[in-house]
Amino acid sequence: MELIGKPKLIRKINRKLILKYIRSKKILTKAELYELTNLSKQTINNIITGLLKKNLVIKAGYGNSTKEGGKKPLLLKFNSRAHFLIGVMIGLNRIRCGITDLNGEIIKEEYIKTLKDSGSKNIIKNITTLINKLIQDSKIDRNLILGIGIGVPGIANINNGLVEMLPLFKGWENIYLGKIIENKFNIKVVVDNENRMRAMGEKWFGLAKNKNNSVVIITGDGIGGGIIINGEVLRGNNFFSGEIGHMKLSLDGPLCNCGSSGCFETLINTKSINNYFKEIIRNNSFEESKLFKIFKEKGEISLNQLFINYNNKDKIAELIMEKLIKWFALGISNLVCLYDPEIIIIHGEYTVLNKIFFNKLNELINLYVFPKLRKKITIKKTNLGPDIGIVGAISMVLDIIDL
Repeated sequence: MELIGKPKLIRKINRKLILKYIRSKKILTKAELYELTNLSKQTINNIITGLLKKNLVIKAGYGNSTKEGGKKPLLLKFNSRAHFLIGVMIGLNRIRCGITDLNGEIIKEEYIKTLKDSGSKNIIKNITTLINKLIQDSKIDRNLILGIGIGVPGIANINNGLVEMLPLFKGWENIYLGKIIENKFNIKVVVDNENRMRAMGEKWFGLAKNKNNSVVIITGDGIGGGIIINGEVLRGNNFFSGEIGHMKLSLDGPLCNCGSSGCFETLINTKSINNYFKEIIRNNSFEESKLFKIFKEKGEISLNQLFINYNNKDKIAELIMEKLIKWFALGISNLVCLYDPEIIIIHGEYTVLNKIFFNKLNELINLYVFPKLRKKITIKKTNLGPDIGIVGAISMVLDIIDL
């Protein structure tokens, strides 16, 4: 069915629709596009002609004739190498930078230590060096690079590329990172919070690809989130959306770095798990526990050590995880009540946990959220692996630019 409205906008919407189908179906004919989109033959022909000229769609041979005979249909295929994208993810420990094709396939990747206390100028210099090296080593024509996506662990304004604050970095307040990088390379730059970019990566290439509403939860010593509703990423009036680690779950909980108390992440971080450990061993003997031996040797336990031993059914680990599952389920149940997503996707350190953890988590969430109602709450671990940062950054560019 043809849309009614401003011709330029309608052409753009129709073009995106056709590209979406050619991307997802791999190889299509014009006749199949007529059936899938309900657009007129003239509209399809005009758009395909334009896409062929731009090399975004290429000819992939000819299909079989119908039983009645006639001309063999032209097969159309999306050309993922028509253009390229660069994704940058600024982490606490290292900066990762990769160049990808339009399907998010990483062609070349580089990384460098972040040195988060070295100041914004030094880190921006390192980002520039990485991008230059990627372009040179990949031998990709700079004119074919559509955009650069940069994910940051803090508050960023996507509208003007302003990084308002990186809480754990020195000298990162009100830095127009987007404009600085754009001026150096004369390439479109998109800057946003890393968690929102991860969520966009799932929308374009991951488990949320065919979902309208999804929540991505990034786990570790802190907790962050990326939320997509009706296909659009939520940012909020102050660009705070997704700061789920600072939801208040306990009024008398531990003090948080944000200045408040009882935040979600303070109840499940490394400091808290070590406090839980000390409480558990105070009146009990667990000499056979591997986690107990690690604590005696090192004086503390890490999240990863806890999770590995939990998977191996260590008794102390199981007792600690009971507490973490409770807080984690409470936090997620609040998100379910707010957004009712089709899928919740877990990233980060919690992805090493086994099915027992996820089954218990799901069971408790169902108990916390409308326990008398039947409902479907889907929680899965990401399948995008360690490249999700780069893939997420280029996905945000893809979502904004007009191919």
